[in-house]
Amino acid sequence: MNEEEEKTVIEIHQQGLDNFLIQHGVSRKTIEDNKVEKAKKIPEEYKIYYDYKKTVNNVIIPVSKIKGVSRVSGYSWFELLNACVLRVPIDQGKRLNLDPRKFLSLLNLIKNRNSKNLNEIYLNFDYINFSCYKREMHSDYYVSGQGNHRTITAKNFGVEFLKVSRVHYYEFNDDKYQEYQLYQAKKQEFGKLLERLGLFVDFYGCISFQINDSVITITDYPFENLVDGHRPISEMIGTADLLTPILEEVKNFSERFQQRYRHYPTVLKHFLYQQLQNNEIRIEEQDFAKKMGRCIALKRVNN
Repeated sequence: MNEEEEKTVIEIHQQGLDNFLIQHGVSRKTIEDNKVEKAKKIPEEYKIYYDYKKTVNNVIIPVSKIKGVSRVSGYSWFELLNACVLRVPIDQGKRLNLDPRKFLSLLNLIKNRNSKNLNEIYLNFDYINFSCYKREMHSDYYVSGQGNHRTITAKNFGVEFLKVSRVHYYEFNDDKYQEYQLYQAKKQEFGKLLERLGLFVDFYGCISFQINDSVITITDYPFENLVDGHRPISEMIGTADLLTPILEEVKNFSERFQQRYRHYPTVLKHFLYQQLQNNEIRIEEQDFAKKMGRCIALKRVNN
């Protein structure tokens, strides 16, 4: 850290970052806005319903449309700068993966330059890459490589535009989005049915049922992680639609058996439940729904 950077740190410690920025020409509104707006990460589901369109070099983008940087998210633009410059932990002692020295060299820019010169400086930076997600008239930009420090200071300084080396453009695909929404609804509905039956998805991605220390594996869970998975959404939904009436039948049998077993002596209920241990029940079996309903009912009346 050189002498000028040390002086800057001392100033910020004494005045607070917000007063330091105001003293050097940043508006209070810009500061207050950056205390509220948080840097976001690119939502993973964007990979599902945004299509890559093109890459353009040497683009000038509006800083107001920048939504996030790489590596860090969930904190306000002001918090990111303040925590790094003052080297203070954030969010229960967490330290951010950012370099305070890079921020200090950028903070020194506003000490000796007016806002017009500052805007010109940010139009001459290079080696910053962004991804842009376009939906109708809206465009959201996210840093996709180097450039975190320059982007965070641009937001906090109230810079209007930033020159970037490369922008990868993605466009919203409504058909894929509607299919994704259907997937989410089906997955949620199917999950509630499993929960009502006391079934769970095990480590290997199978629908299972636990009886004491033994586990009955029923069939494969129909849904994959969309980002990492390979099966089409339509195939997953189709499989879930085939399984749902079978599991509904299991639920009906379990309710009927439960009514019956409630009148059994405790010893008999316990004995019947113990007999289920290490049973194998295959969904392909003709009487699967009846057998599985019986297992669920016995577990419930013994708990």
